[in-house]
Amino acid sequence: MRKIAIVGGVVMISAVAGALGVTNSVEAANTRYTTTFKLVDKTTGKTLRTIKISGVKNRTYTFQPNKIQYYATPKAVKYTVRRTGTIKVNYVATYRKVTIKSIDAFDHRVIQNNTKMVKVGTTPLIAPVAAAKGYSLKVATTPVRLTKVNKDTSVNFNYDKMVPVTVKYTTVEGTGATSHEVLLGTVTKNYRRGYMTTFNAKQINGYVLPKQQTTAFSGSATVKFNYVINRSDAYVAYNQARSRVRNKERFDQAMRAYKMNIDNATSLREFNTAKAAVSNLGLVEFRSPLAVYDKHVNLNRWVTDSNLNYNPLAQAGGRGVFAKGTADNYLAYFQADTDSGNFYWVINQRTKVGGWVNKGVFANGGVGVMKDISAYTKSQSNYSYTDKISKAINQPYMDEDGFQAVLQSVELNHNAAATGLDNNNDDIVTGDGMTLVRLHFMINGYVDSQGSEIDNLLQYPEIELADGDTLQSVNSLVDTTYTKGSWDAFFVTTNAQADTILQQGATLHYGTTYQGRVQYDQTMDFLKNGENNSNSDEW
Repeated sequence: MRKIAIVGGVVMISAVAGALGVTNSVEAANTRYTTTFKLVDKTTGKTLRTIKISGVKNRTYTFQPNKIQYYATPKAVKYTVRRTGTIKVNYVATYRKVTIKSIDAFDHRVIQNNTKMVKVGTTPLIAPVAAAKGYSLKVATTPVRLTKVNKDTSVNFNYDKMVPVTVKYTTVEGTGATSHEVLLGTVTKNYRRGYMTTFNAKQINGYVLPKQQTTAFSGSATVKFNYVINRSDAYVAYNQARSRVRNKERFDQAMRAYKMNIDNATSLREFNTAKAAVSNLGLVEFRSPLAVYDKHVNLNRWVTDSNLNYNPLAQAGGRGVFAKGTADNYLAYFQADTDSGNFYWVINQRTKVGGWVNKGVFANGGVGVMKDISAYTKSQSNYSYTDKISKAINQPYMDEDGFQAVLQSVELNHNAAATGLDNNNDDIVTGDGMTLVRLHFMINGYVDSQGSEIDNLLQYPEIELADGDTLQSVNSLVDTTYTKGSWDAFFVTTNAQADTILQQGATLHYGTTYQGRVQYDQTMDFLKNGENNSNSDEW
């Protein structure tokens, strides 16, 4: 017997006979030929394997086909060696290969191949394989059902490349050379390449929500949302404050700094400060403008430079600056309480310049003279004037008999003696720290040269201050130059009492009992702002 060795698919017969199904008991000593066996896929004709076997001429051999995976093994083949030749052995497939191709949907490149063996004649359902790294199966992809399998086949599944997209939320702070971008937040997430993708901004307190963005990208990308400050609620607060005042023009002037701060704030911190200033303003509009006086007082250092500053005509970069003047007068239209203090919005009636002035420049927290603290002493009044302050009143008073007197004016003589008084009356004392109050009447009752028959209506007038103090008349001087003459009543008060008359008004009492007749006991405010047809703008 001969042994057979298989080298490179060729059967080499050696000492052992009968190997690979070749049986011959006679040792050949003559010519040898090679027989080639082609193992062929019967369906496709594809050669699966080639085996060469050497044999002795005219001898008969038996070839036992090899087992091949996924094929049925054919029956043994008996053959006689005549010459060099080829014998085809058909194999019938029992399984076929399905190649599952992963395709990049963007550039149609094959990402990876996977195979699967399926039984011949079946209709298998082929599912997509797990995505390669960085890919995701295309949306709405479903398994593929093959028809009756007979040959090797392939199935394609599309995959999307997942690329990182960084979404940035930014705002711009500062202006001009100081302008710079501020990052409010960032997030990075993978998205499918090549698709129109919609991005929505996130809500950030204090900012307007930017519009959504839709874009497609072929690689890693950045989407930026630019945020601007949401000023709407601040405008609501501002407009509500404006709606509550009557003098819109003055409001716009006084509040322009607030409005500009709201409009021009470039950072949320600046904006919230401006918004809080409006929301917490505590703005009060005076029913009538309050009169304020100034005598040789330099107010430059008293005008606030906080969030209340504004005056289009002023100096020093927007402050309301009031230069030192002589007997200037001002009108205060608004009062505002803020974190930085209490302020009045005042207009200089000479220069028409307006500004927010710290309430600290007014004495006792009320409307008074704007003072230089270094020159202020306890003997001074809240009002500063060299000679007198006069106020036209023209208020009529009548008794039951129709006699009439008209209070024409009130005059305050501050820290000085009044002229034309009866020098024999020692009760009238004026000077530093005191004010002489003069009530000037025109009367239509008969008055003799001594004043003994003065109209009953004006016998004993009294002034009552708002705080309840009563001032008695200390002297009367009768002028009988005319038939319908004039008459004056004088009161000596402290400066503080005189200030009360100016600030809060007072009441004139008249109509006392005379010769058994009861006169009307009426009162009338004659200096209070907005009453008795007085025009406080003239103070």
